[in-house]
Amino acid sequence: MSKHKPDTLEDHGILYLTGPITPDSSEALARAILLANLKGRHQRLQLIVNSPGGDVGAGFALLDVMEWSTVPIYTVGLGQVASMG
Repeated sequence: MSKHKPDTLEDHGILYLTGPITPDSSEALARAILLANLKGRHQRLQLIVNSPGGDVGAGFALLDVMEWSTVPIYTVGLGQVASMG
């Protein structure tokens, strides 16, 4: 009997960034974007952002990965989107 793995947002091409932007949160999201590009399962990614801002270097590193992505990334602000958010 095989166990069914529950769906995650990433399974559907949805990425969620909440809270301050930190090197850790930026790296996790960058990895998710890189994996989505490598797997090629999605025609586009949806990034939902709810952030008060945070680390500028981590934010720009994330923006660089987003610009590199060959899979289009559509963003939407939910709640607060301030500063580096």
